[in-house]
Amino acid sequence: MTPSDAHVIAPFFTATEYELLRSHADDLPLPDGHVLSLERHGADALLLLVEGRVRESAMSTNAREWKAGDSFGRWGASGQPCAALVSMGDARFWKLPAATLELIASSTPGLILKLFGAFLGELRVFANGEGDAAPSVDRVEVVARLSDGERKVRAGTLIRDLLPSHVDNNLVIAALMDRKCVSLNRTLGVSASLEPIGRKHLQGRAIYRESLGLMAIEAARRIDPGIKLQLGPSLGFAHIIEVEYGNGYSRGELARMLGEKMRAMVEEDVTYRRERWSVE
Repeated sequence: MTPSDAHVIAPFFTATEYELLRSHADDLPLPDGHVLSLERHGADALLLLVEGRVRESAMSTNAREWKAGDSFGRWGASGQPCAALVSMGDARFWKLPAATLELIASSTPGLILKLFGAFLGELRVFANGEGDAAPSVDRVEVVARLSDGERKVRAGTLIRDLLPSHVDNNLVIAALMDRKCVSLNRTLGVSASLEPIGRKHLQGRAIYRESLGLMAIEAARRIDPGIKLQLGPSLGFAHIIEVEYGNGYSRGELARMLGEKMRAMVEEDVTYRRERWSVE
């Protein structure tokens, strides 16, 4: 997996946090049909399924299945559902033993909060008799109220997994959560109503315009790092892009090159990544 795939396990990790997490985890590849013992690997660890699909080892017609983004072991959101998991195709786990989690918590506590917030939806911490803190997890379900009815889902489910990919023949690009516009990569931590937003929606058009503006800024950087663009005010039907410094290019040249580069980025299927920056 690469940093651009980070949304599979947590949509709000920065690239740096993702790499830190990967560098601390023990990599456990599981080829097709192989078995992973939860008693052996998950007794005192968090196991993250980061690639592929697995099912419980029980020989049953209704054996439960899980996909990338689910977690197991002592602190996993899927609990300890069975003694072992069987891969359905090639799969991969990251194993984070208790000692590793403690190390990350001491050096990067914010990463631990994100980690458990992403997978568990809710983390309850209790103190033992000696005053040391240890996590205890209850599996939490929430209700997603959709146009075709209500669905009970695990807390932490990605909103994109609950909505259709298209609405009115338009790609769904965002969602309304209790009438508030949110990212499809947001996790559902509480019961809420969900509606898909396409480009024909008023807020969908605004999101699309702003995304094009950000894409133009990135395209300019790829053409020539000396070019400086800035997003200006919205005109309702369009978004002004101000040229702070054209680095010797005429406006006509710049417009042509930006159009060509942006089309190339679409063909490349460049991924948008949301990052949060602390400010003083």
